[in-house]
Amino acid sequence: MTLANGACGLLSIVQTGIGMALQEAEDLHLATHFHYAAWLILGGMAFDGLDGFVARAVKKTSNYGAILDSLSDLLTFGAAPAFLVFAVAWRPEYLATHWHERLLLTTAVTYGLAALLRLAKFTANTKADEASHRSFHGLPSPGAAGVVIGAVLVSRIIPSDVVSPPGGWFRSVLLAGTLVAAFLMVSRVPYPHLVNRLIKRTSALLLGVAGLATVLVLAAFGGIAISFAFWGYALLGVVLWAAHHLSRGRGHSRHA
Repeated sequence: MTLANGACGLLSIVQTGIGMALQEAEDLHLATHFHYAAWLILGGMAFDGLDGFVARAVKKTSNYGAILDSLSDLLTFGAAPAFLVFAVAWRPEYLATHWHERLLLTTAVTYGLAALLRLAKFTANTKADEASHRSFHGLPSPGAAGVVIGAVLVSRIIPSDVVSPPGGWFRSVLLAGTLVAAFLMVSRVPYPHLVNRLIKRTSALLLGVAGLATVLVLAAFGGIAISFAFWGYALLGVVLWAAHHLSRGRGHSRHA
């Protein structure tokens, strides 16, 4: 499952490269390969959500597995989204305006390096026990990748005159969201591990129902559901962090 995650990342990069060669950014509604790349990243998330849980369940955890997992995550949730953002936002006319291309390069490289730092910190500080997998410090790399691919998938249903202009608001929001996701990855904002918590506390029947409901929602709403889900998760950590600091500040003021 870990190697399948890495394979999804490599295939996503290939699909993005094909889409860029075909200049699919000219019309994101027809950007078939870009959308394949986004769905492959989502597939990698499914494998990534299960491999660690299964390894701990059968008591087959190892340092080798942890390193392999982080390297696969770097491909699927670091390199692949960074390249996808660059490919979606890049246009041939940017060759005449160097600052546009530099901004895209800076955004893509910043995101990729943030994922690298995030995964290195996670691998170095996380143990194989269940308690170490209940929460995270900083937005997990799959959550950050979800913020990026959600925007790409939503582009298919946004009017063409909105997503096509190179200087339009869609590409600006995509780049801004990518930088926000990069910042949250290297932050100390706490995030709950939803997969482990839900699987551990939910019966097999409810998990099956939840899985079926997820498939139906994706079939009906697609990119909108994915975008809302991952942005909601990214904002959840910020809200919990802010609430914690506010409550702690009130506690200090009462004692004072």
